[in-house]
Amino acid sequence: MKRNPDLLREIMLAVEKQPAGKPLYGSGLKACCDNPHELGDHVQQLLEMHYLDGVVHPGLTPKIHINRIKAPGHDFLQAMREDTVWKMVKEKVMIPTASWTLAFAVKYVETWLLKKAAPG
Repeated sequence: MKRNPDLLREIMLAVEKQPAGKPLYGSGLKACCDNPHELGDHVQQLLEMHYLDGVVHPGLTPKIHINRIKAPGHDFLQAMREDTVWKMVKEKVMIPTASWTLAFAVKYVETWLLKKAAPG
């Protein structure tokens, strides 16, 4: 299964909308993806990247339980929340380079923002 960066971002944005202290389950993420196995796989990737705290139990229908967003996940959202920035990153980082990571994309945006903010 290929990694879908748009789905990863959609999941993160959906989790961010959840009230603090209230877990989010797979049923609350159905708007992100109608394939429960693809959804479970992408949530698991976010767990492995330490963007989320939770668990995915594999099975006929994966059981997803997300407790909260971790610090690296908040950094990702801070950098990638705006649609215009996300589109730019996809065009300049993800599509031209065969080798990319979400962490690299975040660093790219941070550098871009620093240059943009610098007087000159």
